[in-house]
Amino acid sequence: VPPNPSITGGSTTSERAVHAALEACKQLREKLDPIKAKLPPDADWKTLVQAAIKAKIDLAIKSTPFAADAEPGRHHSYFTYCAAVVETEVDILTGEYSLSRADIMFDCGE
Repeated sequence: VPPNPSITGGSTTSERAVHAALEACKQLREKLDPIKAKLPPDADWKTLVQAAIKAKIDLAIKSTPFAADAEPGRHHSYFTYCAAVVETEVDILTGEYSLSRADIMFDCGE
């Protein structure tokens, strides 16, 4: 869930959330690619993540669908606070995945 989402209509929130998720995946891959290059080609996801942790690679990713240089005030006129954490398992060899847990917090405030 992107922080400070804007007013929504239709499916714009879905599109923005997907954009943020794709950008987060891109950032994560950029962090993991150098580690993956040093591992055997058949290394699984667990091995890749363990190698990244051992190399002290920060695997936390933050993404927002709004450009940093966007016109001030154009993308939202109020603030909401959202946080989401999803725990998944992905088999990088087969593409199989499972969702272990999802925690979402949303605060509209006053």
